Amino acid sequence: MCYEKEKTCRIGEFLYEAIRMGYSYNDSYKLLLTSKQGIGILSDKYEYVIHHTGRTSAIKADCEYGINYNKSNQSKVNGNTCSLIAEFIQLCHRQYNIPYDKIFSKISLEDFMKQLGNVLGNYDHKLVREYIL
Repeated sequence: MCYEKEKTCRIGEFLYEAIRMGYSYNDSYKLLLTSKQGIGILSDKYEYVIHHTGRTSAIKADCEYGINYNKSNQSKVNGNTCSLIAEFIQLCHRQYNIPYDKIFSKISLEDFMKQLGNVLGNYDHKLVREYIL
């Protein structure tokens, strides 16, 4: 069962909280991909998509897996940016059938945000074709 709108929201919330806690964009995404909570969100598990917020899941993932990552990032983050990243990730996955773990294999999320973060939401299909595929 897929709760697409909620799932996208949880991805954004997860990334927001992880970045707010000091993870880089890259490590935030890796935490999403490798933690039980992140995998739960990405695989549409009710507990993680409906029952918990993405921020709660990120906090739990930090407690369980945070020792494997460096939390020295000082990036400013806002919810709108993370929502746009989540929508972009879902676009890559849903419409272009790119596995979550392959989305940022050609360009890191960190580099993507530095170079293209200011145009997210406006040219997403073109960004997928030019930088992800």
